[in-house]
Amino acid sequence: MAALRDEIEAYVSHALAGWVPPAYRVGKLIRDPLHGCVFFEPAHVSVLDCPLVQRLRKIHQTSLAVFTYPSAAHSRFDHTLGVAHNAAQLIAAIQRKHPELIDGERPLEIIIAGILHDCGHGPFSHSSEELIKEYPEIRDSLRLDERFSNCQDKPHEALSYLIATSASFRPVLDRLADEYGLNRERISAHVIGNMIVGKMDVPDQEGYLSDIINGTFDADKLDYMSRDSYFTGLRMVVDIDRILYTMGVRTGTNRPRRLCTDLSGVPNLEQMLFNKMLLFSSMYHHHKVRTANCMLKTIFEIIRDGGSRYKIAGRDFSRAVDFLYVTDEDVLTPVGKRGYLRSYIERINRRELFKRALVISKRTVKTHDFRYTELTAAHTDPGRLRRLRETIAKRAHCPVYEVLVDMPEGPSFREASQMFIRMPSGPELPLSKVFATDWWMNAYAEVKWQGHVFCPADLCRKVGPIAKRVLEEEFDVEVLPGAIDECSKPDVAS
Repeated sequence: MAALRDEIEAYVSHALAGWVPPAYRVGKLIRDPLHGCVFFEPAHVSVLDCPLVQRLRKIHQTSLAVFTYPSAAHSRFDHTLGVAHNAAQLIAAIQRKHPELIDGERPLEIIIAGILHDCGHGPFSHSSEELIKEYPEIRDSLRLDERFSNCQDKPHEALSYLIATSASFRPVLDRLADEYGLNRERISAHVIGNMIVGKMDVPDQEGYLSDIINGTFDADKLDYMSRDSYFTGLRMVVDIDRILYTMGVRTGTNRPRRLCTDLSGVPNLEQMLFNKMLLFSSMYHHHKVRTANCMLKTIFEIIRDGGSRYKIAGRDFSRAVDFLYVTDEDVLTPVGKRGYLRSYIERINRRELFKRALVISKRTVKTHDFRYTELTAAHTDPGRLRRLRETIAKRAHCPVYEVLVDMPEGPSFREASQMFIRMPSGPELPLSKVFATDWWMNAYAEVKWQGHVFCPADLCRKVGPIAKRVLEEEFDVEVLPGAIDECSKPDVAS
């Protein structure tokens, strides 16, 4: 943990070298396609100008989904603006009902947490995050530090926490306080970091603060669901105004202060969970999006396998922090790269995406053999997937980088068990008691989930049958002929 913190300290110092937070006399009005004209206070704009945040302009929100949905070119910075705006809206909604709960410099801390919540993302967002979480220093930090217990699948939040609480970032907060006449002692980097990871020091009393940034239906979810659906062209509705109107804080003796909603707000939360499932099936798990995601991860695999032969922006990715020094354009720029790495990157730039050689689903595996949990568990075991690929590649006489196995995890509906509903009479209930999330999760696994084996188009006829036999051996299942036949179906979105 100490080594990782030191590495983050060096990164923040490098990123902020020579930069002085600008002071603004007035705020700025920013036009957003989702939220319309959004006003940011002068202090907010100063933080948005920070190089740690500006870097997010060069990181795609949805990785290479833009290859399948051409309008999905929005960035993490765009999303950050939306999160900051939604956080301000949630603050206002809480203050209307509980004015005593958010006062002083606390609103600024919350907005800063919203602005910084994604600054720990590597290139192509969650594509690199799937790799980052496997680094020993990241695994150890997530395992040993209880503060990061909510970040097991989201290590970028732990990195954002370390960035926000670094000694090199503290002068930024102090200068903000001095320029805008605020109390330095009331702007806490520790509190800002706690909100990012969703772990307040006194959760029973302060949990509602972290819920705004990292909670069940937080400012982040309210934005990404709307933004991702809008820019992919998937028509979904998130009634943010109604959600804000029905949102409040649980108060009273012996009850943790957490965000909750009225019973009248349940349909809007149900709609959000329904939208989440649609985003997974239509976009996040679209096979073209998944093959591009796998190819991106393979770039870093090639670099790590190549030792000192391959680097990007001088980084060999031997440490997780290396991902913070590079952006999407650094990764996909072939200039300065050589050998197989360069040809692989050029293949992605030409959109020569790998094709499906095998489809694994409830339809293509003999019904009584289908083991959804075991199949998706392989996603969290990169060593097992690598061995599978090596076995298939050896039998097909091709490089291991030409065979990609993808067994993605399905959507989680944890939110339903964590959000409490204020009932007109009687005790509060978790959303899961009024919304059948278990049925939805089972339905997704049964009908919508798919795993794949991808390879170049000219290898599909060879790799498909070999992969079928290897997966049957590995998972002790009977894969039906349809697993290969489905690969020849035309793409709906290509």
